[in-house]
Amino acid sequence: RRPSDLEAARVFEVNVFGPLRLIRAALPVMRAAGGGRIVNVTSVNDIAPAPFGGLYAASKAALMSLSYVLGAELTDSGIFVTVVAPGLFRTPMAEKQGETRVPEGSRYAKAFAALARGGAERLKAAGDPDEVAVAVEELIRSDAPPARLVVGADGLALEEQVRQTGAEDLAALLRESVIRLNQ
Repeated sequence: RRPSDLEAARVFEVNVFGPLRLIRAALPVMRAAGGGRIVNVTSVNDIAPAPFGGLYAASKAALMSLSYVLGAELTDSGIFVTVVAPGLFRTPMAEKQGETRVPEGSRYAKAFAALARGGAERLKAAGDPDEVAVAVEELIRSDAPPARLVVGADGLALEEQVRQTGAEDLAALLRESVIRLNQ
């Protein structure tokens, strides 16, 4: 099943336009105070898209790009912008990943069943979300917060893999993943 335009718009509404509106509301207050911190939570999927997660990855990539540009535009304002890109953590959202269903007869039925099985295993090894909270607290207190902070061992490993893989190789890995899932 393909997501409707309404579903796609909702993903971008939550992951891009919501944070953008919050930033617009907070910036005048931060400027008046002479500084502040903007922390935008993306996902390691912002640079490492996963099959069947294209809209989510695209929305997180959009927020990452927006954050980098905003951080540059706010240079010398005392306002710092950081992207926090978590890997997989045990959260209610992560627990729902295996609940997506496709219509009977879908060419992707096997793939979604395989994703659900694999997701349950990955969730067992997922990190404690308190790790993200601690990382955010540390960057808020930092005198020079980073532009990007990846949190979680799996996220760090995935980001490293993507950064060492060219675009064609990444596209091939995604295609191979879909083929494996459909077997």
